[in-house]
Amino acid sequence: MLKYVLKRLLQSVLTVLIIVSVVFLLMRLMPTDYFFTEDELMKLKESEKQDRLEASGLLDPAFVQLGRFYKNMFTLDYTYEVQRKANLAASLTSGVSSSVHASIEGAIAQHYTDAAAAAKETDKLNNKVMTDSVIQKIIDAALLVDNGGENSVTIDYLASSLYDKAGATLNKDAKKALGEENATVLMQSFKEQLGAQLAGSLGSLDLSTEESGWKSFWHHLNPLNYKLTFFLGNSYRIQHGISALKVIGDKLPYSITIGLCSLAISLVLGVVLGILQARYKDSLLDHVGAGYTIFVNAVPHLVSYTLIMYLCARLFNLPMTYRSNTPVASSIPPILCLAMASTASYMLWMRRYMVDELNKDYIRLAQLKGLTRTQVMFRHVMKNAFLPLAQYLPYNVLLTVGGSLLAESFFSVPGMGPLLTLAISRYDTVLVQAIVMLYATMGVFGVFIGDLLMGILDPRIRLTKSGGTR
Repeated sequence: MLKYVLKRLLQSVLTVLIIVSVVFLLMRLMPTDYFFTEDELMKLKESEKQDRLEASGLLDPAFVQLGRFYKNMFTLDYTYEVQRKANLAASLTSGVSSSVHASIEGAIAQHYTDAAAAAKETDKLNNKVMTDSVIQKIIDAALLVDNGGENSVTIDYLASSLYDKAGATLNKDAKKALGEENATVLMQSFKEQLGAQLAGSLGSLDLSTEESGWKSFWHHLNPLNYKLTFFLGNSYRIQHGISALKVIGDKLPYSITIGLCSLAISLVLGVVLGILQARYKDSLLDHVGAGYTIFVNAVPHLVSYTLIMYLCARLFNLPMTYRSNTPVASSIPPILCLAMASTASYMLWMRRYMVDELNKDYIRLAQLKGLTRTQVMFRHVMKNAFLPLAQYLPYNVLLTVGGSLLAESFFSVPGMGPLLTLAISRYDTVLVQAIVMLYATMGVFGVFIGDLLMGILDPRIRLTKSGGTR
């Protein structure tokens, strides 16, 4: 079994890579004008376009671009220094903030004789001048300074920057309240207290922003300090400069929610009604179910969608199009539309498989042994009849991510459904490549998982034996 799984997994990955490579090379046959927005095409000179294309590597041979595409798709980024600076900034924030506020309060309380004026000045400096965002900017600037491993360099830079920022307002107000001579004394006291506070708060921290020697060598060898980046390029026309993965990620939740809800409804209703049709074959229920299946398949989807939209709006006062402020109510009509067609499909195939199983010899044998028709239906027939549906169930679940072009366009759902056609119509080649990769991966791996699910549900299926593979 393990050998089969690895073999099929390798085949699935290879199939996806072939599909993506073919689509990538076909996209490179298109004119290079589509790598610019409409405004850029009008404003840029021909020489500027060529320079930008050359800098982006879009004038290289197609197979060179394909190799670069796969290289950029999976890259390892060394994140230790970035993470270290982020952790260091978080450690500095509380210490620097408390130090500067304590220094301001101490200097003002020591030299202001009017308590009300002192409180007003302290509030002004703490809450309006030395805000959290101002302090954070000063900390970020301090982390860019190479301190050579010496804490004193970073502390001196912070003390100087904080003193300059707070001192301008403090000195100006102190001259008015205390006079120029007393203001000078206050500022000197503030400077001394600020330096002492920062040294006490930050002196025990390791403030070196870069490491060298054996520490640096070890951190570069540690696999935990690397991050795998999956990058498919930036959209050129749909959302210029935005990652294709982000464009897709913004729309996936809508399609997943609507698709999974409709799939759950249709699967439950379709399987149950299909079983009932087979159980009461040629009865009124069977004829009604057959009529429903014929109606769904014969009537154009736009007609049935319009009917559901009208009934939902008329009877239940639901929105006729998707609205972001009422996502639940707006999702009901498209869910019903998608579930209606899928339910008919599951009913049709479940009834067919059930009827086929009922005509087999082992069913007659079970009935001759004394089992009732209901026992035969649930113990033997239903399990075997559900296997063909179960094979494609993972495929259908994964494809819900892709959304429905017609339903989502009809109800203005901002999901994945219309995205591929929109990307093709706008000649957004990067986005087309990303969506094709997504669909190819879902389709290929959906079939692969379906095969595994059949082997799990029916132990008689041996995928690794001769003649057992698909």
